[in-house]
Amino acid sequence: MENVIIEVPEYIRVCMLGEYGEFLGTVDLPPEKIKDCSWQAQVEPPEVVGLGQAAVLNREDNTWQLVSDYRGTTVWDTKTKKEVIVDYLGELKEKHSFDIGTTVGKE
Repeated sequence: MENVIIEVPEYIRVCMLGEYGEFLGTVDLPPEKIKDCSWQAQVEPPEVVGLGQAAVLNREDNTWQLVSDYRGTTVWDTKTKKEVIVDYLGELKEKHSFDIGTTVGKE
């Protein structure tokens, strides 16, 4: 009978994911703590992400896709004619505008 040595890493680096699958950072966890849950992924972290961007994990092929990130930005809602705060990833919705001057008084 032969002994088989299996090396188990002390910690495995996983990527923490946000509500939309966006990269939040990494954390090192012991293997027994890693479970299949929505807030983590065992993939390499994304390259550097620029201002106004988020890296979102495509779970089908485990690649990162850069998308616009205007969350927390105040924009003008062209339908209600009121300021709103962006709470989603991606390009601005058609009814949202950065420029209040281009939409005021236009019907």
